[in-house]
Amino acid sequence: VSTQSTGTPSYPYFNRDRSFIPDEDKRREMVVRYVRRLDLPVAQQKVTEEKIMEYSEKFMLAAHFLHGCWGIVQADVSELQFGYLEYSLACFQAYFEHKILNNL
Repeated sequence: VSTQSTGTPSYPYFNRDRSFIPDEDKRREMVVRYVRRLDLPVAQQKVTEEKIMEYSEKFMLAAHFLHGCWGIVQADVSELQFGYLEYSLACFQAYFEHKILNNL
């Protein structure tokens, strides 16, 4: 679950778009391909794949949280016409959805 600015022409000037985020199967496929290119011993590959998957889920949380905080700050300091508070709320909503769905 994520948010992405899509250049929406009306306020708040963004849409929450989850379609560009790969599902768990696609993410795992990317990790498996990456780990294979590391040329690790076979016994270590599965452990490395699982660790990367675990870390990536946690980093997704961190990204949502960081963007939520950024939106709050920008709502106060930016002169641009943009729904920063709405963006922040969408990021925090994505944070909690991801946290709950993944038992983090």
